[in-house]
Amino acid sequence: MTDAKNGGKKRLVCPHRDCTLTFPRNYELERHRKTIHSPNISIVCSVYGCNRISKPFPRLDKFYEHIRKHH
Repeated sequence: MTDAKNGGKKRLVCPHRDCTLTFPRNYELERHRKTIHSPNISIVCSVYGCNRISKPFPRLDKFYEHIRKHH
């Protein structure tokens, strides 16, 4: 698959069965695979009263983004 934004280069296809996502760079594909298809970490917001207590963050950057925006 080619992408005009990516200079016409082929996009990388996620090899996971039933996943149709594609990525312009290898590090984005690897991050996707690690966080979506084989999550081995989960970060929980421990701020009292936070409604995200039951939905952990698979990535540290998303947790920090949550803290900046909501706390």
